[in-house]
Amino acid sequence: MSERRKKLINMAFVKIDKTGDGQLTVEDLKGVYSVKHHKKYMNGEWTEEQCLREFLDSFDTPNEKDGVVSAKGFLYFFDLTKFIRWTIKGAVNIIWF
Repeated sequence: MSERRKKLINMAFVKIDKTGDGQLTVEDLKGVYSVKHHKKYMNGEWTEEQCLREFLDSFDTPNEKDGVVSAKGFLYFFDLTKFIRWTIKGAVNIIWF
């Protein structure tokens, strides 16, 4: 991955990391990512927290969905060779960064 791409990914991480603790959590996503158009939120099946957790989990390592994503894990998600193996479900929503 190019240094330019790494820098852009890091900039996105910093923007999302509202608490500045170097980890992304559901609390960081509140106010940054809107769930109002999420199908399960709209029909009342899920809360905002559940929708945000699902989105956050899309960036977490496949076998370690603990609700916390590190800067390293976030970068790993966007590493093209790893990205191909993962679902692009959550990535489409983050492209605007």
